[in-house]
Amino acid sequence: MFHITEAMAAELNAAAVFLPQNPAEEDSLPMVGNGGAQVYAYWTTAGLHVSLEFGSTPEALRDANGNVPVRIELGANTVFTTI
Repeated sequence: MFHITEAMAAELNAAAVFLPQNPAEEDSLPMVGNGGAQVYAYWTTAGLHVSLEFGSTPEALRDANGNVPVRIELGANTVFTTI
């Protein structure tokens, strides 16, 4: 079963990186990377898009089924959770 300590979470969060969109690269999008997970948040003419990619997330951060536990909140409301 997935287990992460507060110290592990703090270490991962302290190592998080932000990469802004690179106008010189056509497919570049702004991204936050944390623990191998990549979170993209970007505007289009349709509105704000948010996508999550877990391909680089290590097994140690996955549950017994190989999934990354996720909770998504909009403001104070949880709209999706696997936790």
